[in-house]
Amino acid sequence: FALATAPAGGFLTGPGIVGDLFDPSSAGEGTHTVEYIFNGVIASWTLTVLPAFDATILTVGPFCANDPAVTLEAATAGGSWTGNGVFGAVFDPAFVTPGTVNIAYELGEPGDACYDTDQQAITVYPAPSEPEVQLIQPLPDGTFHVVVWDQPGVTFEWFDELGNFVAIGDTLFNYEETAFEVVGTNTYGCTASLSTTLIFPGVFDLREVPFTWLNPTTLEVAHGVERASVWDVQGRLLWSDMFAGASRIELPLQNGDGWRLVTMELAGGGVARLAVVR
Repeated sequence: FALATAPAGGFLTGPGIVGDLFDPSSAGEGTHTVEYIFNGVIASWTLTVLPAFDATILTVGPFCANDPAVTLEAATAGGSWTGNGVFGAVFDPAFVTPGTVNIAYELGEPGDACYDTDQQAITVYPAPSEPEVQLIQPLPDGTFHVVVWDQPGVTFEWFDELGNFVAIGDTLFNYEETAFEVVGTNTYGCTASLSTTLIFPGVFDLREVPFTWLNPTTLEVAHGVERASVWDVQGRLLWSDMFAGASRIELPLQNGDGWRLVTMELAGGGVARLAVVR
């Protein structure tokens, strides 16, 4: 750019001077002394060249909807960010609808010598829901499996409490009463996990006890019952309730239910089992 000098007709000298213009890129960063000479008289002053603003956005994604918030980055720090899901200099994927999100970054003020801006489209993929699991008891020996509820397009992997891989698919077979983690991954590569321990309803100490049906839903047992549970033909737990040692229990059985397994945890220990068809 042209420097303002007077009177006209003199000449300029110094770093970055090209003819009667000052070129900041030629002078380089820093403070420079420039001189104007007219008829042997010298006037000098300083010009400061600041580092160039580069608003190029370095944060590009993609992200999953359940990813933690991230600090946005650009080639030159210190500017201002705008866009959906943007809070200060942080982008939180959880606050936007999965899809394409546009963010912008601005350095300086429009019209200033040092000013730059950039925009970036960021993709946010949908994430699976946190897995939900249930115990199933499909075998007469009381062996339990764990089944995860189906999510379309999601595959599941199982890990033990030390993080070792143990199974893939919707079922963890022959489950022992220990901590485990199940991780669901969708077609976008986004994951959600559940770490838990499931408690057996106690069907390994089997007992034979006398019982009487008082009506199609009420059972009288010779021993007190602490808890009763109802399972379907696939071994899925349908219902469970506490009875605090009562000998007469009401069960949620209806005509047309088909085959049901009733397990009764007895006062003093042990479990009684009864197959029912309604």
